[in-house]
Amino acid sequence: MKKIITLTTVLTLIISGLLINGLVRYNLAINATHHTDGSDVEITNTMYQYGFNLDIFETPTTVDYIKSNFK
Repeated sequence: MKKIITLTTVLTLIISGLLINGLVRYNLAINATHHTDGSDVEITNTMYQYGFNLDIFETPTTVDYIKSNFK
């Protein structure tokens, strides 16, 4: 039972860390888009550089935040 609790705790901490890091990356990407010329292509390209493969009008999901850490 102790191993299950420990494993669950470790997995929760890892996923939480990845999610928080993804949220930070998203905020950095949003700030970087403010320094572009404002075209759809520039904004999409900037978001892609930060790990978000999203269209300009798409809202990232929790999975997108986690996946952004691995791009």
